[in-house]
Amino acid sequence: MPENPLPRRLMSARAGVLAAALAVLLAGCTPSAPDPELALRWTWRRHLAGAKMIDLDLSFNGRQVVVVAAAGAGADQPPVHLVIGLEDGKMANDWRLQGASSLALDGAGEALLVADAGGEMYLYADWRKSDPPRRIGRAAGAAALGPDRTSVLMRPAGSARWVLKRSGGDTELAGAPAEGVARAWFPFLGMPDTVAFAVPGELRVFTGGAQRVAFPIQAPVHAAASGYAEGGVLAAVAGNPPRFQAFSLDAGKLGDWPMGGGIDRAHLACSLTGALCAAIAEAGKGRVLRLFDTRAGERWRTALAHEGGGMPRVVVAAGGKVIIASERVAAGWRIRAWDGAGKALWQAPIAGPLVDFRASWSGKRIAAVTEDGYIVYFDADVIAPKKPEAGKS
Repeated sequence: MPENPLPRRLMSARAGVLAAALAVLLAGCTPSAPDPELALRWTWRRHLAGAKMIDLDLSFNGRQVVVVAAAGAGADQPPVHLVIGLEDGKMANDWRLQGASSLALDGAGEALLVADAGGEMYLYADWRKSDPPRRIGRAAGAAALGPDRTSVLMRPAGSARWVLKRSGGDTELAGAPAEGVARAWFPFLGMPDTVAFAVPGELRVFTGGAQRVAFPIQAPVHAAASGYAEGGVLAAVAGNPPRFQAFSLDAGKLGDWPMGGGIDRAHLACSLTGALCAAIAEAGKGRVLRLFDTRAGERWRTALAHEGGGMPRVVVAAGGKVIIASERVAAGWRIRAWDGAGKALWQAPIAGPLVDFRASWSGKRIAAVTEDGYIVYFDADVIAPKKPEAGKS
């Protein structure tokens, strides 16, 4: 495969370290015939030599990919933390932000919220430009970027109050839970002043700074999600043994179904309308993926291969027609997709230890990052010309 150097515009005095870290492999593949195994072949990838990927995000249409990486760690020096953005597979911008640990990209692929290890939050109005970020402040835990691309939901360090940080002023959320929050997020795209909190025993929704409704759920909370585009649907995996519980802002409780067994970790995602939600429950070395109709209950389930390690993640795309999850087999990692009826659609083998992945709303564009410094991008319309070797991408 041909190699191309990653453009270097990094704002760092450690030019030698960064130059060594940013050696990149680029290659594309456009096979001429589909494979009966429906194995995807990556359409492009980048390799940051000597770097470890930490986090990534993907725009709704899958064109923009932004990652956080730590490069150049050695016995005598700490790692250099980099934020790197690509658009349509090409380098769009990169910069150093020491301690960068997580990020959130808005759906349009422009606004970017980055947090460092100390909780400092930086909001970039358009990460592709070199404009300085708006410094939001230090958060006590995770923060969320609003659908209006300017609002940030956070609990400031040293404070018991949650606030909506806006350029025009802050809005304090009276009565928002200070402790035990499993997730705090903006649940609906068309309601930028509405936020939700998942806490043991409740899903709470606030609008305009005041609590709007609280739905009773089991405790503890393992995962929470919502129908992002419309529908007003929220859901949670809660309790032990776990249950899937769904609610609507208009109709109240939609359903409550057992998931069986014990649970250590979970991940939950819903379709844009909230009509369907997919949940992964992990207990020991077992992982089970279930698809729920939020009004009618479980549609199907399948066991995921799990050889240990890696955070469970599931994506519900294309209006619930594509369900995407990762699994770890003996030979390595792979990302798999099923249709709404549970039929397997394709798999995308990953060489190297998978850190995480994201998928576009259509379910056709998938970006993944690995611990050994790779950004790997798949197009579900591109099928490998032959069955891949085990453990190789």
